[in-house]
Amino acid sequence: MSYRQGVLYNPKQETFCQLVVHQKKTPAQAFKAARGGGGVPIGVQSAKQMMQLGPVAARISTLQEQAAKRAELSYEGIIREIHEEARLARTAGQHSAAMKGWELLGRELEKMFTQHTVIDHNIEFKNMSEEQLRSFILSQLAELELDGETTIDGKAVEIKEIAGPG
Repeated sequence: MSYRQGVLYNPKQETFCQLVVHQKKTPAQAFKAARGGGGVPIGVQSAKQMMQLGPVAARISTLQEQAAKRAELSYEGIIREIHEEARLARTAGQHSAAMKGWELLGRELEKMFTQHTVIDHNIEFKNMSEEQLRSFILSQLAELELDGETTIDGKAVEIKEIAGPG
């Protein structure tokens, strides 16, 4: 087994994973840094080979999931804290502080409703063949990074590919 309490046994591989995930290094940069002044980690000759090692790929995936969870929790926590502080400030009669809190929350709400991708609707769908239309829709979904599962009109939808007629 290559793990010890969630950490890779090979310290150079663990360093590589940490650099890729937490310091946002490219695999090539992380590989070079993980090698340090010493030799190549366990016979691996390149960053590409390192990324393809099962334990390394699994560790990177785990680290990315943990980082995403921390970011989500901290963002939600900050929003919740600002809301609570604004409410308490208003209750205490500190109207200036309350307004600042509501202003910060308003900015976040504005981002939530204004940061979106617009698909150009000026395309002549009528002149497209069914295959061209299917290709266009898939390219738009890929551009929006809507692969796997998403929600459309409140319903979970799995996007694999658009099936042709019957």
